[in-house]
Amino acid sequence: MENKTAWDPRGDKKEKLRAHAAERLPGLEVRSGGSTSLDVTRKGIDKAYGLKKIINRLGITRTNVLFIGDRLAAGGNDYPVKAMGIRCFAVDNWQDTAIFIRGMIQTFTLSAVRSGSA
Repeated sequence: MENKTAWDPRGDKKEKLRAHAAERLPGLEVRSGGSTSLDVTRKGIDKAYGLKKIINRLGITRTNVLFIGDRLAAGGNDYPVKAMGIRCFAVDNWQDTAIFIRGMIQTFTLSAVRSGSA
């Protein structure tokens, strides 16, 4: 991870690479993925597409969803989820995601114990 961060600390190189690829792949969607990767998909096939499928399959509404992502800004691979109006929690890396989820589990567990439903 140290090498990945050192390669492009502000994301400038990756944005140039993304723009370069997007110009040459007009039928595809090119978004910033991880710290050194790009996500290339057919137009309209992105995380929002997948999340809509999950919501429909589970029979829930968007208000029942919380999305955790590290690329929520416009152009990022998580942005389509934010743009569809899903509540989002921004993280910087997978470790932040793990900490956040652990905290949610502890909170819900404590809530269940206090209410007597655990």
